Amino acid sequence: MIHKFDNSHSPVIRCDFEGDLLDQSGNALHLTGASAIFRRLYENVQGLAGGAVVNRNGVSDALLRIFGDVTVQVLMVLRSVPSSNYLLAFQASGETESTNYAWSLQLSNHNQLAYFSEHGAGLDDSHTTTASSRGLPAIGVPFLLTMRRASGVVSFFVDGEPFGNPSGVLTTPTGATTSQLVLNQSGTGAFDVFGLEVVASALSDAQIRDTYDDTLGDEFGVLPQVVRSLWVGGLGTGGATVAARLDLPSDGVRLAVTGPGGTVYSTPVATTWLGPSRGYVALLAVTGRDPDTEYSYDLEEDGAPI
Repeated sequence: MIHKFDNSHSPVIRCDFEGDLLDQSGNALHLTGASAIFRRLYENVQGLAGGAVVNRNGVSDALLRIFGDVTVQVLMVLRSVPSSNYLLAFQASGETESTNYAWSLQLSNHNQLAYFSEHGAGLDDSHTTTASSRGLPAIGVPFLLTMRRASGVVSFFVDGEPFGNPSGVLTTPTGATTSQLVLNQSGTGAFDVFGLEVVASALSDAQIRDTYDDTLGDEFGVLPQVVRSLWVGGLGTGGATVAARLDLPSDGVRLAVTGPGGTVYSTPVATTWLGPSRGYVALLAVTGRDPDTEYSYDLEEDGAPI
């Protein structure tokens, strides 16, 4: 399946990252080994080639927005629990501290996102925000991550909704004469990126929400509920308990239990979030069944089989 960003916001970079890695925005910033601009840096990492200079006062800066207002949107999925993984970085050269980044976006853990910018020898700004609820989506569930920098204030959004609190006013990144845009600077398999959008302006909350609706609505459609595993335990003469592990939350999961007398249904229950490694779990009780009798069961959500 190919996942794309909605094209109504004129993104500077929109790549599918599946096979050809071609930029779909019309700016020809292709993330391919044969590109004059981007190349594969090392395993699972794509970056702006060193020979393609990004100057602070040049055209490339206007496109890639190392400085000033910017909105970066990443369509992605977690493959494992993140731990200090750099998702996106402008890795600078010729700056006052060459080991630093002009700015970067980091997945600190499953509940925290971080932004960092360098603006002088020994000086930097950073902002870490913590989600107010359950954090990033479960492993294996595609989502849209947005970072917006507007007049020095950094805000994060997940699936079109604010994630934690905005920063205070941060100093504009300075000091770099050239830079590389690097995806997955950490080089880990903690996540996959399906698409990247860099917009040279600060999108409004409504525009960010619209991008989410367009991307995960039109391109993905409704995300399917997936049953990862089922366990049967607590066996007794008249019933048992079934534990179901699901990809998405639900308020109406039930069992359809079929035997010689027909099909009966368990009481619908809501799922419980058990963290990124285990996802959502529902416990369903089966009672009133006949001993020494064979039964089959199916899992349903809102009255429809999953």
